[in-house]
Amino acid sequence: LALDYAEKAIINEEEFAPPYNIIYRIKMSRGEFQEAADIMERYYAVNPEDPHTLYLLGVHYFRYLNDAERSFDSFQKVIFISETVAMPSYYLENSYYNCGYILFSGNQFQESLFYFKKSFQLNESNLTAAYMTAVAAMNYYNLKDAEKYARIVLARSPGDRNMHYILGRLYYIQGNRSAFEHLAAVMSTDSFEGLLAFALYAELTGDDARSEKILQAIVKHRNDMISPYIGLSRIKMRQGDDQGAYSALIAAGTNSFRSGLFEIAGRYFYRALQYVEEDNKD
Repeated sequence: LALDYAEKAIINEEEFAPPYNIIYRIKMSRGEFQEAADIMERYYAVNPEDPHTLYLLGVHYFRYLNDAERSFDSFQKVIFISETVAMPSYYLENSYYNCGYILFSGNQFQESLFYFKKSFQLNESNLTAAYMTAVAAMNYYNLKDAEKYARIVLARSPGDRNMHYILGRLYYIQGNRSAFEHLAAVMSTDSFEGLLAFALYAELTGDDARSEKILQAIVKHRNDMISPYIGLSRIKMRQGDDQGAYSALIAAGTNSFRSGLFEIAGRYFYRALQYVEEDNKD
């Protein structure tokens, strides 16, 4: 009966929002998620500049229909109309964040970074946006942004282990001794991140046997990473294992190059070349 009254109300005044909201709530209570989206799409068709409806559709498509593409499109429309339509800052800030999250979930880390950064710029108290900016940046080795935003998070949440992990890896790759404190803060044996931090810290402190064992196990499963090969190259150099050092240096350089870290890649390729030259002298 309520549905019938609501539909009649829409026919009489199609731009009046409450009847659409009544139908939406009824459809949601019945688990009819597609039909719930359809009624709000009907309202959007007659009121295309309503940010609330667009934002609701963005959340609905992602949460209830697992439709990332339509969700992203809805949030993008919120961003687009924000140039001409006044709206609560919440809608714009979170539309940027949600676009970033959708892209991040699809492993589009570089593309997601723009949206996370915009969300944080709109509300610098949004620590989650800063956190995701740091994570997204580090996932494609954008070391500059990863460092900047990890430090922002740690300034307000000093015990955040993931931010320490990011900075520990980042500084280790750069050859910065600041890696020590951040690796020490996160190293453990109960997670992949903690184990890698433990191995890198062990290498820095000269515990080569323990470090090498862990790093060798890691590269068998993750041969796309940079820091484990850097650690192995240093250990092999200290052991006098020229072939092992050469192989690890080439791997570190190759992965750095593929990640756009050309200066760092050049450093490790140059060191590997020195081993080739030594062999030629022999």
